[in-house]
Amino acid sequence: MTLPIAIKGCGMNFDNFKHFDGKQFSKYTDEYSLAYGHIVTNGNYLATITMTAGDCYVPVLTTYKLTGEKIDQKTISVGGCGSGPGFNCEEFMIIRKDFSIYTSDSISTFEYDSLGNEIEGTRKYYVNYIKGKMLKNGKIEMSNPVNKPLPQSKN
Repeated sequence: MTLPIAIKGCGMNFDNFKHFDGKQFSKYTDEYSLAYGHIVTNGNYLATITMTAGDCYVPVLTTYKLTGEKIDQKTISVGGCGSGPGFNCEEFMIIRKDFSIYTSDSISTFEYDSLGNEIEGTRKYYVNYIKGKMLKNGKIEMSNPVNKPLPQSKN
């Protein structure tokens, strides 16, 4: 795959993706993973994206030496999405042409009464995000999660 690569984990249909055999590929990925793609890298190493099962499939970036030995592995997800009344989120991940990484969860929450109706004035909007990059030696740097409030929407 060529960069940029953008993934909306919960919004994709993964029916046609290849499932890994948990026994044959256990050295490289989790048993319940899907093959997503191989990335052309910025160094003398290999990089793959697999999708690991959870509430939604989440992208996992793994780098390897040319001999197949794992260099680094990071889940490219903030992990803030959930479900339930009063909670809505959208996960997003991109690896750009300069090998920088951005992943976010845009979240909307509100409190509700005993009948399940939104309590006016309780809606909040925020984004949780992480930035990172793939280094030329195959290491993957990721920041700590940042929580940023967003302006109230009129929708």
